[in-house]
Amino acid sequence: MNNRSAAIEDYFSVFRFDQPGDWEDLKMSFSNDLEYGKHLFRGQCDSEWGLQTGLDRLEVTNKADAETYIINEFQRRYHHYLPESHFPASTFECIALMQHHGAPTRLLDWTFSPYVAAFFAVAGVKPGGSCALWQIDLKWCADVAAARINNEFGVPTTQWDWQDDSAFRKRFLSNRAAFVAPLQPDRMNERLTVQKGTFLCPGSVKVSFEDNLRAMAGHIGSGALVSKVIISHSQRVEILTDFQRMNVGEDTLFPGLDGFARSLGHSVCCSSFAELLESQKASQIAIEPPQK
Repeated sequence: MNNRSAAIEDYFSVFRFDQPGDWEDLKMSFSNDLEYGKHLFRGQCDSEWGLQTGLDRLEVTNKADAETYIINEFQRRYHHYLPESHFPASTFECIALMQHHGAPTRLLDWTFSPYVAAFFAVAGVKPGGSCALWQIDLKWCADVAAARINNEFGVPTTQWDWQDDSAFRKRFLSNRAAFVAPLQPDRMNERLTVQKGTFLCPGSVKVSFEDNLRAMAGHIGSGALVSKVIISHSQRVEILTDFQRMNVGEDTLFPGLDGFARSLGHSVCCSSFAELLESQKASQIAIEPPQK
């Protein structure tokens, strides 16, 4: 199963950035139009990819049964790999931990930072292709999710009620209503913190993430509450060079040796590589390993 899907953009707004100067215009929109904390962003390195969770990509018929099995198996065995002080305190924290370590879950990673999302999109875009930066209005998403939960269960609720363990299990794991809700663990790991990360969680896994999002389309008011910005590969060098100046890269977003090592490949793709090379030579940095 590939992760190209039906065009969710048919329901929302699409903008294309593929001309010289477009990146500066996009950055200006970040500064002028977007108040921090009002929107969530997601970067994808192929603009044709849909919004799909790990569960969406599983080639199984019954996603609910698959999710139950995966969660139960993880809860039975994670104690082999974690100190007790790192054990998740709730079912949602457990699923967030699963997502962090690569298990297929219902969660989809988003960030409060348009720059972090744009980096993830642009860093992996293929020559001749284009990547996508998705944006969603956070308040609209939370309000519509609360309304749909209230309609389903007949109990008034707010975003802050959803992570209570019994409430989460009832309103998400046992739920049939389609919606998407913003959720963030009470305890943030280092990567989630530095990436300003959070999650969008679909109400039902019996339908896809995109179908959960489509179910909210009737609640759209004025403005582009969900949008997709398409960025051409031709913008990649300019944007990566800009991110290097901002100190946004694999080394800062993935703290540790793995992130630093991956960041070196992006460094040589930047337009400032010649300057970096000259700076390295001027500093007389030894390329040879130290003698034992």
